[in-house]
Amino acid sequence: MNIRDSFILQMDNDPKHVCKVAQKYYNENNIHLLSWPAQSPDLKPIEHLWDHLDRNVPEHGRNNKNLIQRALLKARSETEQNTIKKLIQSVPKGLQEVINNRGYQISY
Repeated sequence: MNIRDSFILQMDNDPKHVCKVAQKYYNENNIHLLSWPAQSPDLKPIEHLWDHLDRNVPEHGRNNKNLIQRALLKARSETEQNTIKKLIQSVPKGLQEVINNRGYQISY
């Protein structure tokens, strides 16, 4: 068995991910999909990290690509590893809340 045989793709059911072309690709390439509630950013730690970074980037200069890139990199370098660890560890709790809420979005 190679890794591709045990690979399961998790995606958020965004229309571009579930369109006929994408479905055909998944089927033709034997890609197994994980059932997942549509549009569930609350279950993805990266969405919470982006929110954290966004709150730590000053409003000034947000219309300048170079300034915002530098500000994001600075905010990321100043983000404690413990914050990221907590975001990752929140996933099982969030999954259980979605199960308890019968698949509907949860609030944090």
